[in-house]
Amino acid sequence: MSQHAEARQAYDDAIHWTGFRVPRQAAELPFAVLGVALSGAWRKMTGKQPKQVDGDLRERYLAAMRVVHAWGTLDVWEGRLIEAANKAFAAYRLAQHAEATPEAAEIISALGYLLAVTPGRRFSEATLIRGVAIADERNDLQAQTSSRVLLGMYLTMSGRTGQARAPLEAAAALADRLGSGLWRHRAAFGLGEALLAVGELPAAREAFTKAARLAADAEPPVEGFANCMAALATARSGQYEEASRIVEGERGVRLMSGNCLLLQRFVALGIQAEMLLRGGNPTHALAVAEQALAISERSPDVNVFFAGLHGHAGVAEVFLACLESEHAGTAWDRKKLLVRSAVSLARLRTFAQMYPAARPRAEVFQGRWHAIRKNRRRASASFRRAEALARAAGQPYDEMLARDRLQALVERARR
Repeated sequence: MSQHAEARQAYDDAIHWTGFRVPRQAAELPFAVLGVALSGAWRKMTGKQPKQVDGDLRERYLAAMRVVHAWGTLDVWEGRLIEAANKAFAAYRLAQHAEATPEAAEIISALGYLLAVTPGRRFSEATLIRGVAIADERNDLQAQTSSRVLLGMYLTMSGRTGQARAPLEAAAALADRLGSGLWRHRAAFGLGEALLAVGELPAAREAFTKAARLAADAEPPVEGFANCMAALATARSGQYEEASRIVEGERGVRLMSGNCLLLQRFVALGIQAEMLLRGGNPTHALAVAEQALAISERSPDVNVFFAGLHGHAGVAEVFLACLESEHAGTAWDRKKLLVRSAVSLARLRTFAQMYPAARPRAEVFQGRWHAIRKNRRRASASFRRAEALARAAGQPYDEMLARDRLQALVERARR
């Protein structure tokens, strides 16, 4: 997928071969939304279901859905969110006529997740729930697993972590019955993300470690990715030396070179930078943070999944912490740190616009920026917003960060 232009042309050729048309212009999005809304309203009013296709026609529908989903995912990677939404709605309308297969359940769920990071977000949850229902109707183990993983991931990234746990735990149990396949480690990883968000750190580390073990043969780069996430859970438990050993070990960030997704490398570098900072090596931490920030500046791929938060947060943490500690004994001057801090915060804010669960962290870092700039009123407002958002989302780590920063701000004002 590194050759995006070639991939885009291939998808265009493939959809033309199926005989279907995909909306391409931003002006078409309102009509796509209206079409889906009216279709849903009609189904509720009449109780009638869309006519189901079969035979060769159903295969053509399924082929078109697969192509449009992959094409829409590429749009998200490139930051073309309106185009991605157009494609997701087009594929959703196709899916309404081909629901009688396990593959349709998986595609519908994938489209629901895709909608979650586009302007069509409000249709996402209903689409994901429909995917789960179809998977259960078909009684297909892989479809039941994958649809629940995607529903749980959606709930986690939406700041509804308490609700995310049930489908992810169910998916993990179903995945164990699969015996093999990518969804086994994906189920464990998704559960780890939800557990990390709600502050169940030993359980989160266990889930990420399981994901790493399962991915070792199926997707080796994911092994390093999952181990770095396990290190993050370990660090939040206060075991910083152990976390650093995991990140720097043979099965950690070293696996994130060569043939891996940029998102995976970006997140691993962000976590590594934060561990280096905590380990008392700010110069090396800044070098790694700069490397990670360069990846995020040149590629929207790093925002494809919610795990990207930990790359953005690790980078911003290093730059802001060095500013707060008067450059931390590094060769970086204040002006350079201010510039790179501002860039990293802008990237984090963009990410938080896509993922509600990232908004508390973005507000905490924005508050720290205001405090560095001696604007206590704005800093206080950001910390208070972060605390409220984190409490509402059930994210205790972010709530603690906001509360501690607000308290420190108040204490400094009293001196």
